[in-house]
Amino acid sequence: MIRSSAKKGLAALAAVTAAFVLLDIPLPWGSTLGNMLADKIVYPLQSAASGAVGAGEGEGSEGELSQLREENRRLRDMLIGYYDAISENEELRRFFGLKEENDSLGLLPATVIGRDSPDGYSALILDKGGSDGIKTDDLVVTENGLVGRVSTAEEHSCRVVTILSPDADIGAVIKRTGGGGMLSGRPSLAAGGSCILTGLPAHSGCKKGDIAVTSGRSGVYPANIRIGAIAEIAYDPVTALPEAVIEPFENIRRVTAVAVITDFSGRGGLSSERIWIGERR
Repeated sequence: MIRSSAKKGLAALAAVTAAFVLLDIPLPWGSTLGNMLADKIVYPLQSAASGAVGAGEGEGSEGELSQLREENRRLRDMLIGYYDAISENEELRRFFGLKEENDSLGLLPATVIGRDSPDGYSALILDKGGSDGIKTDDLVVTENGLVGRVSTAEEHSCRVVTILSPDADIGAVIKRTGGGGMLSGRPSLAAGGSCILTGLPAHSGCKKGDIAVTSGRSGVYPANIRIGAIAEIAYDPVTALPEAVIEPFENIRRVTAVAVITDFSGRGGLSSERIWIGERR
């Protein structure tokens, strides 16, 4: 009985080992995530289980049976950890595309742990803060596009003003035409999950479907972070300048996993006296 249980445990361990090895995610020091997890977790556990099999081939005892039960419990816990690792690394894979587009970006994955939205603009609370290197005005993104900016950073958490809020104030440009303005929210648009790009040039040439990205012209925020597409062109009733209703690429109200851009090439490149219109200090 003992020998049979142990062999079943070893078979399960072998299957998990193979699964870990299939996690062929490269690590900076030349190994892969799968091999690292196997070296640190699976192989030591296999060795312990093999020893238990040898013991089981002798007289057998209640102590040996208890040991096997403990090993099986550890195996179950390891399987749970394995599935957690799969989920976490799928999240990390999502942001590799951003790094490929701009390898200077410092990205810190974070999880939305709360929503502080008394005003209806979907402010987010993240599980990372100042102790993790997050600072005020760091941009928050997903693999799809811009979510907002950090408004306050506590030691272990931070608050994010989303692009649905009038306080967003992030410089943006229309990629096709180069016309720029200020991206923020508007109460009439927030419920539908859209935002507004104001201050566009009088003859911007923008049209529905054009893509908006961050401008990066002040050095406060990185350039070319995707935001969304123009859903509608309107005109400011006071200035008569065109403004574009932007439908974000990310569903701001449902986002749960994000990344904070903690650094990028050219950060702080312009002095505060030369901040480009449309971006905050």
